[in-house]
Amino acid sequence: MYQAVLKREPSKTERSASHAPNRPEAHSAPPPDSGGVKPLAQRGRALGVTLGLGLTSAALYGLLFQYSDAMTTLATETRQGHKLYALVPMAIAFAFSAVHGTFTGRFWDLLGLKAKGY
Repeated sequence: MYQAVLKREPSKTERSASHAPNRPEAHSAPPPDSGGVKPLAQRGRALGVTLGLGLTSAALYGLLFQYSDAMTTLATETRQGHKLYALVPMAIAFAFSAVHGTFTGRFWDLLGLKAKGY
């Protein structure tokens, strides 16, 4: 005749959902920086930019190896008194750092890996 009803304690998620206000902003999409899924067009553009930076970085390395003899000559002339030639390797290092660093950062962002914020 009578059935025993077992009551279970609601989970933490169920409790918070039952007390959540019924405001439209409570159920809206996550903000762009919160790790939500980006639209396909935005991910496609990010992939294109990342691939472009990767190809540019590879091209810079190729050019460095292609002109390695010129770099050796430049170093020799720098030691012989042309001190301004010392700025050339610094400019090359800056270009490599900027292109490769931007490529690496975008690559990890594309994979969804973010640095831990403190």
